[in-house]
Amino acid sequence: MAKNAIVSEEFAKKFATEKETPYTRWVRGEGLEIIGAHYVPNLHTVQLKPWARRGGAGVYLNHDASRTSNDCYVCEIPAGESLRRSGSCSRR
Repeated sequence: MAKNAIVSEEFAKKFATEKETPYTRWVRGEGLEIIGAHYVPNLHTVQLKPWARRGGAGVYLNHDASRTSNDCYVCEIPAGESLRRSGSCSRR
């Protein structure tokens, strides 16, 4: 496997600026962070932030090797309460 791949300058510039995407802006707009890692040692100790829209606290996790295609989130539901519906699906 090649250790030093050569790509066009245009592609390199695009990749360098790809850190901020509509998806990452949406997560930040929700008031949450994204933990990017290959391994999270303990999901019980990750730092959560208030998630106003859902009425709990949460953080998104993104496996570094998959970029944004395999995100998930940790969400804490307040004791004796429930989360608000996300609004992304509806019952009929």
